[in-house]
Amino acid sequence: MLGVDQNSGRATDHHDHAGNVVGRRVSATRRGHRISDGLTDRTTQLAGDGVRAIATAVDSVITDTLANLRQLTNGFVLNLDSNGNILSMGGIGS
Repeated sequence: MLGVDQNSGRATDHHDHAGNVVGRRVSATRRGHRISDGLTDRTTQLAGDGVRAIATAVDSVITDTLANLRQLTNGFVLNLDSNGNILSMGGIGS
């Protein structure tokens, strides 16, 4: 089994102009695992945690953007249903 664990890559913080950490770049190379070392389950768990964290962040960005779209675009409105389908959109000049 090939996978990635905490010893097979590196992470680098990204900073803004004020020196605040605003992101992280993560890179890794695959290495061999055996079922007996327990790394396959741990790798799967960590990957799932990462996907859930990204999904939460994307949801927050979309929610905040839609909540402020009218102010950001001088009147444009986008209404979505619970599945993300466009119900209506428009604004000034439409």
